[in-house]
Amino acid sequence: MHKHFSSALWAGACLFTVGVAIIYSSSYFFIFDDTSIVTWAKNLTVTDIFSRPVIGFYRPGGILLAKIQYHLFGWDKAFGFSFVSILTHSLSVTIFYHLLLELDFDPLAATMSALLFLASPWATEATLWFSAQFDIFSVFFGLLTLLLLSHQVKSNKLHFLLAACGTFTLALTFKENAIILPAIIFLILGFQHQLSWRRFALLLAPFGVISVIYLIVRSYYLPNLGGAYGDLFSVYRNADILSSIAIFIKAFLFLDTRIHTSLHYFAFLYTGGVLVCIGAVITRPRILIATLLLFCIAMAPVAWMTINPQTTSGGRILYAPGILWSFLIGIGGSILWNQANLSRRWPGPIQAKSILAILLPGILTLAYSSTLSQISSWRFATHFAKNTVDFILSSPDISHPCVQVTNLPSMTSEGPFLFKSYNLSHHFRERGHPQEIKFSANTVIISANRADEILAGGPDVFSSPCPIPNPFPLTLPLDQLRPD
Repeated sequence: MHKHFSSALWAGACLFTVGVAIIYSSSYFFIFDDTSIVTWAKNLTVTDIFSRPVIGFYRPGGILLAKIQYHLFGWDKAFGFSFVSILTHSLSVTIFYHLLLELDFDPLAATMSALLFLASPWATEATLWFSAQFDIFSVFFGLLTLLLLSHQVKSNKLHFLLAACGTFTLALTFKENAIILPAIIFLILGFQHQLSWRRFALLLAPFGVISVIYLIVRSYYLPNLGGAYGDLFSVYRNADILSSIAIFIKAFLFLDTRIHTSLHYFAFLYTGGVLVCIGAVITRPRILIATLLLFCIAMAPVAWMTINPQTTSGGRILYAPGILWSFLIGIGGSILWNQANLSRRWPGPIQAKSILAILLPGILTLAYSSTLSQISSWRFATHFAKNTVDFILSSPDISHPCVQVTNLPSMTSEGPFLFKSYNLSHHFRERGHPQEIKFSANTVIISANRADEILAGGPDVFSSPCPIPNPFPLTLPLDQLRPD
């Protein structure tokens, strides 16, 4: 039975990776923050990357990886950057699956949880946007840390612990949110393994030491636990945390606005099925308490932020918490299946399993349908961005030192981002345009699904100041730039 579930997971991960690579990554084009990250990465030395904040963050691992990818793929082969994200996400899914087995959960729970995490319809921004590789790799190394540590607990071999310390350090260099890993390790060791206090402390201590060293180094470059959004204390002080958590839960529970219109009326089945699975976990209070505590820990670094649950925008911040959400549903599905075998009243074992054989695949089917719908929106965004850059580059009027775009699309109403003014400068420079042009813009928001929907977005705060009084006005033919 274990082999069947394992084969199903590997087949699903491979199919997902190849499928997304073909329909999405193969035509990826740099949008929004992508160009800034790649430009900084290619221009900085490795020493500079590790000795200064970049774009307001200290994430040297992510910037170094972007530099490596630039040298491998260059600017014109952005598909390589996207494929790295998709492949790493799929690898994280397989690590998650094996971690659950290592923690002695049954194959059904592990498979259901992993396949739902593979879809991650609440966090497609993380997997489909190159700029979110910080999240992808931080989670990848975080999960690998937990798997290595689990091997160490069972084998008591030092090299697993040393490797786990190494992967934890790497996770921190990609995103500061990985600082929560020692708390996660503490809970997992406490709930899942019967360890002496001495061994418990010896296993946890290295991660505490690494965390302290990381915070000291980071504080040297970004004092007061600061970052691009401000210091840690001010962002939490000014946040409506309860409201943010409610919005996050809504994003996890409802898919109706992030699924193809033909399936809107079926989206409630996903919500209902998820609630049934979560309800089943109540019968296992120890697992429920542990999972809810881990979920709260995973939410802690992003609880001050907010998102629009009706779009894909901001979904990257739910990528890590989504692992616990997937597990909660997966373990609930497994509990329901196992309870069906013990049913002595209606529905009997056969009827109960028949219902579950529809319910559990139904949850996954709707989750993947939502993901595919969101891939379509992101594909529209990257194709539209490429068409826009090609149009501006080919325009015979682009010879003025300053250009004011009167209707630059900054994002789509479905969530995917498009342009900041400086993106155009980056693309022009990398395409070998002979003249340095300063771009400014008034922005608009367009829709991937409705060609007639164009909303005013206001002046672009990332516009380059023009040294002359009258920049050349350029109005984009938005209807002609929409991909076929």
